[in-house]
Amino acid sequence: MKALTVALMTCIATSCTQKMPVMPASSGKPYEVTIVAEDEKQVECVKDILTTAVEGLPQDEPAFDVSFCPTANYADMRLLARNTVVVDINPRTYSKVSMHYRRNQHAAPQIIVTINAPSTTMLSNTMRSNTNYGRQLIKLLNAHERNIQKQQLKKRHNTKAEKTIDTMFGIRMLIPADMTASKRSKDFLWLSNNAATGMMNICVMGDEHTDSMLRANVKGETDLMYMRTVKASIRSNGEMERGLWEMEGDAMGGPFVARTVYDSLHNRPIKVLGFVYAPETTKRNKMKLLETVLSTIDKN
Repeated sequence: MKALTVALMTCIATSCTQKMPVMPASSGKPYEVTIVAEDEKQVECVKDILTTAVEGLPQDEPAFDVSFCPTANYADMRLLARNTVVVDINPRTYSKVSMHYRRNQHAAPQIIVTINAPSTTMLSNTMRSNTNYGRQLIKLLNAHERNIQKQQLKKRHNTKAEKTIDTMFGIRMLIPADMTASKRSKDFLWLSNNAATGMMNICVMGDEHTDSMLRANVKGETDLMYMRTVKASIRSNGEMERGLWEMEGDAMGGPFVARTVYDSLHNRPIKVLGFVYAPETTKRNKMKLLETVLSTIDKN
């Protein structure tokens, strides 16, 4: 009986181990997509959608960085890519264009989107003329990247800054761990990673009059130098505003994203604005991270 018990426990342990394999980590950088297709003509049908310029940046930057992998080479390390779009052209199998996706099939985190079509011509016409497919593809990939960023924020974030925001403004949100520099005044909190290159900032204000708050609290070398938004550049999708900022009296500037929520505790609107100063480099990924941060805002 004792031997049987040990054998049974070993069997159960082995079974559990076999049913719960460790998923390998996916490879690739944020907002990087591998397109798997037979040839470059098929790639171009999808690449045009994925390289659409990101809204709200001072210079054109593509929504995603795209690389091409021939179908015959889609094996081994390519299977571990975090974002993959597979183009499958087969006139015998498909009569129309369709799209579906799978998560964490070969690695984690990972999304594999498969686009089926009977011909390259129909794929091209559909992806260019039917904007629903393009929007759905962009939405899927952006949501996947945002979810990765949220999970990383949950694992590593600045709890001290988050408590200060909760106390001052009655809202909860996740703040990147490297945003340790801060400036605080009445109804205003400025957080920054204070990086020498690619500086990221978050301003939380107890007033929706953005420019007056920025003028009073975000200054340059003198009081005559202050931050303001460029009104003509601002666009809103109903949840967030995007646009450009500039420094009055100086050549500094860059993109920003903002969100307004209502603080019922103090009976006032709260404006949260994230902005980047990175004249020497691209800004897409940094702005995408700030958008994710703003999406974590939760009112008490």
